[in-house]
Amino acid sequence: MKRLALLLPLLWALNSCAQNDAPTVTIDGKKVPLPLVYKDEKQRAYALERTFVENETTYLYREYAYYKCDTCSTEVLYSSYYFIRPKEQKDYAQYLHKNTYWLDDDIATHKEYFAEAYRYLRESRAPLERQQLDNVPRYWYQAVKYHGQFYLSVDAFETMELTDSMVIYRDMELSLSALRNFSRHGSSYSWTEEPEYLEGAYEVSLRPSQKVKGLYVVSVKQPDGTVGHSVWVPEEAIHHFDYIDWRSTDHIPEGLEYDQIDYDAL
Repeated sequence: MKRLALLLPLLWALNSCAQNDAPTVTIDGKKVPLPLVYKDEKQRAYALERTFVENETTYLYREYAYYKCDTCSTEVLYSSYYFIRPKEQKDYAQYLHKNTYWLDDDIATHKEYFAEAYRYLRESRAPLERQQLDNVPRYWYQAVKYHGQFYLSVDAFETMELTDSMVIYRDMELSLSALRNFSRHGSSYSWTEEPEYLEGAYEVSLRPSQKVKGLYVVSVKQPDGTVGHSVWVPEEAIHHFDYIDWRSTDHIPEGLEYDQIDYDAL
């Protein structure tokens, strides 16, 4: 994506997108051809990374590509794009819950995997101790920052669920940790995690941002002493954040270049 970002201004200047077959997007009522960003004997790709509104949808990235198929008589077209799913959309919470969290559906679909992970956790981290989590948010979404704004995103697909004795993480896989020493200080939380397959304990703390409503800064101290940071949103606060989603007819689009986050400033 960095290569693409560097190429776009030059491509615009050279007017390389003026080919007759270049796909277009509509910006401010005008059809704008997409720049040509890649070409070889079998494929031509056009892409535009910028925010624009077309047919009441806000796009962040748009890509089209034509490629020659050995068994096809004509070129094949595929397209992919990132767009903003607004927080005001009907059934927004249900969409995020189903499409990014999995939760009950995930556990039901992967009962055997979950049962095996849970069995191993109980054996390796026994005993599991019940924690007091009254009125503590249970479901959390990881957030990103893009062009100065915070979003929930299809690219930040790790999610976290707190139970009274475990922490369940979901990304490409399911992982469980024993939950220990949970404490609450106002709207801040801290606990110790003991993962099922990793050695040692991880110290986790969450504090609400003083600058962005609904956002939490999460710090994780690893057994070797290194500390990592990320930003998360409890399910109760997702209505404060739009969601960056993507669609594709053939392949997953290249990831967006998200902003670096100054955690201390939050």
